[in-house]
Amino acid sequence: MMRAGGSIPASYSNALASTSGPWSIFYVLAIAGLWIALRRTATGVRIFAIGNDEYAARAHGMPVRRVKTTAYALAGMLAAASGLFLAATTTAGDAAAGDVYILTSIAAVVLGGGSFLGGRGSALGSIAGAFILTILTNVLFFAGIDPLYQSFFQGLFLFVAVLLGSALGYLMRRRA
Repeated sequence: MMRAGGSIPASYSNALASTSGPWSIFYVLAIAGLWIALRRTATGVRIFAIGNDEYAARAHGMPVRRVKTTAYALAGMLAAASGLFLAATTTAGDAAAGDVYILTSIAAVVLGGGSFLGGRGSALGSIAGAFILTILTNVLFFAGIDPLYQSFFQGLFLFVAVLLGSALGYLMRRRA
């Protein structure tokens, strides 16, 4: 059967999204390992420094344009890899297949400690945030909540988490 975006060969789906083994755990561990390796390199430190305060990084002599180009190239490669995995999972080449993951991915990063302003966060925190949201979705499913309301509850959970995080940050600054 031909789909709107084309169909994905079964061999491709089996190679990237096979359910015959614990491959997803291997992929998560590989991403975590790559993150740890990146954070210990000069490029990773520079990316965070520029994300935190570009002008201060420039004042300290960091090659801002080159580091930004590297960061965008790395982000593009990871986005392409995630698209390949999504295509293997959904077995279709539909460009809108990932739309359902927009809120979930943002919520996972925010729950994992990432900042909208840059310079804070980690892949390990984002992975932990994704696991928390997966557990929340499973709890909602097994509680008999209609799947149409699951995005609402995810958004509500994100709102409460951001509110609590902001309150904790405020209290910590007041103590200091």
